[in-house]
Amino acid sequence: MRIIFLLSLSLGLCAGENLQLHGTILDPSRRPVEGARVACQNQSVYSNAEGRFTISGLGGGDKSDKCEARVEKTGFQPRTADL
Repeated sequence: MRIIFLLSLSLGLCAGENLQLHGTILDPSRRPVEGARVACQNQSVYSNAEGRFTISGLGGGDKSDKCEARVEKTGFQPRTADL
């Protein structure tokens, strides 16, 4: 089973103190992974053809709003990152 790499994860502050999670999903040879499911809090999205994704409308950023981002794709080991 191959491993998914989370090349870049970043949280950005948006209007109304909602956060966005941005990132890029790559395979071990650093090629983008299209269609990887990325979940954080109660939301999930799929990476595009470039391996990029954005989850908008996350919590306001206090300690109770921490999330564990989880990335899954058939044929790859799932990965998590605490944010």
